[in-house]
Amino acid sequence: LTPFADKGKWKSVLEVIQEMRAEGLEPNEFTCTCVITALANNPEGGLADAAEEAFEQMRSTGIRPTTMSYTALITAMANAHGGKKWKDAERIFQEMVAEGTGLDG
Repeated sequence: LTPFADKGKWKSVLEVIQEMRAEGLEPNEFTCTCVITALANNPEGGLADAAEEAFEQMRSTGIRPTTMSYTALITAMANAHGGKKWKDAERIFQEMVAEGTGLDG
């Protein structure tokens, strides 16, 4: 999943996750973070809202976001067209700090 995510190939990431689910495997923090990363790195941009939706879906299923999850979401906001989401990036960073999510390593 990581090579697809790093290149912003979010559709490919979603296809792999659908195949995993068909085999009875449920997404975890790694696979959810790959989705957010792929949306953040989409070369066409403009997928910040979809990245935030994926992040919230992850939380709603009981998966705790990691520093990498938050970083991917902040990147999505930073990459939004015209810099329209920089305040959201700041808000998300503050949420991360308030939840006590720190450096993973």
